[in-house]
Amino acid sequence: MPIDTAAFLSSLDDRVEDIVDACTRCGKCALVCPTPALAGIGAVSNEALTGGVIDILKDMPHSLEAETWARACCGSGFCIDACPEGINPRFMLTMARRSLNERRPADDARAEGRQAFKAMQSGVRMLSRLQLAPELLARINPAAAVDLVRPVGVAAILLIELAIQQGWSIGVGTARLHLDRRDLAGLPQSIFPIH
Repeated sequence: MPIDTAAFLSSLDDRVEDIVDACTRCGKCALVCPTPALAGIGAVSNEALTGGVIDILKDMPHSLEAETWARACCGSGFCIDACPEGINPRFMLTMARRSLNERRPADDARAEGRQAFKAMQSGVRMLSRLQLAPELLARINPAAAVDLVRPVGVAAILLIELAIQQGWSIGVGTARLHLDRRDLAGLPQSIFPIH
């Protein structure tokens, strides 16, 4: 059965209208949400954040903090049980992001998409280097496997040892990556306490 895009978008718009009508802007969803504190907007009142998101949905002027909350939503779901009106605030924030994204110029969206793809590409490259066996990586991409034969080194061993003491899970590849980043930043690699 083919999906009717127009009908799907219309159903989303209907749900948004229901949310706008039902929301009392009480702020209980923002109160239990971990995102405002993580996004640096925890000082804004919960009512103002919720009201700002409703303003976004109504295509009205809104606060930057409400936009930040909508864009940064971590999807924890704590808000769902907190809403006394039975609204799904996580869905509300998703629809606020949709509304914000629809207002952006196409060129800006395209440029941001390219940047996001480049970041994802870099992440995939790094993860493959951390997770694949050197022999397999060399078969898939010989250029990427060139420096995998270097010895682990004392600094990497100390980093792994420190991680184990702290209860962290870290592998040789991650330790090398951390040390490579420190090296590129011009920071010393002898940062680990020696007991």
